[in-house]
Amino acid sequence: MLVMVASPAFAELPEVVLDSDYKNCVGNDAVPDPNRLAFCGCIRSGMQGWSEDTYMNAAQQAATASKSGANAQAPAQIEDLAKKCLAQVLH
Repeated sequence: MLVMVASPAFAELPEVVLDSDYKNCVGNDAVPDPNRLAFCGCIRSGMQGWSEDTYMNAAQQAATASKSGANAQAPAQIEDLAKKCLAQVLH
């Protein structure tokens, strides 16, 4: 018997995804920049309310944009969150 369990489209992102994105954002510096830590924390917090579908769509749009060259623009949802977080960090 095959049982399939589908996650609902509105399921929030798992912590492991948020943690992984946070670690990628922070980087591998021995002594990370406090502003970068604050920015990455803001991004992580902002993404907590995203559904898995929203995250996957944004990631796919970002990947497509990066392949298109130097004039690529991030998806609006990512760009809006990044602007909000920059404003908080740099106030």
